[in-house]
Amino acid sequence: AKENNGPWDKEFKKKGVEMVVNCGDIADRHYPDGYRCYRKTVNEVYPDPASRPIERFVYAFHDVCDYHPGSGWSVARDAAPAFADVHRLLEAPNTHTDSLEWRGLAFLNFPQSTGMKGFLSWDDYEAAVRRACETHPGKPVFVFDHLPPAGTTFHSRQWGSDACRRVLNKYPQVVSISGHVHGSLASERQIWQGEFTAIATPSLSY
Repeated sequence: AKENNGPWDKEFKKKGVEMVVNCGDIADRHYPDGYRCYRKTVNEVYPDPASRPIERFVYAFHDVCDYHPGSGWSVARDAAPAFADVHRLLEAPNTHTDSLEWRGLAFLNFPQSTGMKGFLSWDDYEAAVRRACETHPGKPVFVFDHLPPAGTTFHSRQWGSDACRRVLNKYPQVVSISGHVHGSLASERQIWQGEFTAIATPSLSY
């Protein structure tokens, strides 16, 4: 079974990886069996929970898609229960909006539904970033999002968030790490440095 454990066995454990972040769209559709299989794989490779890398998950809309098969895709209706199921099935350590203090650094998690009714507002998003920056002066503050800040990394003009960009422009110590776009990690356009730093972690699956 070891050869089926993919990067967890072949790369992460072998190289002593200390943190693994999935920047959203954990599956292409809401996929309970896949989430359970993911957790089973991690537990097999790291039977001792204390030895596992820190895991962080960004909750995004592909994990909402087909939450009610055949009844259409309604983010407004399905995001909250779908995200709750993803959290439970993955045994994820973080909810959709969360923060982590590790080695004297701040790591913030925000869902794709930031700004959507019933979820985190952009004012609350900024308040969380501001608090982290004020608490850690002179240090990077890592912000995990699904959508990239608009006009930063590759394809972020078409696929990015203007609201996120307006907020993060005020905080030069932020390192924004996002998913969503599809391209190659080999492209130097996946790293951008301007008012803050943005790094895209695009999917290679398409």
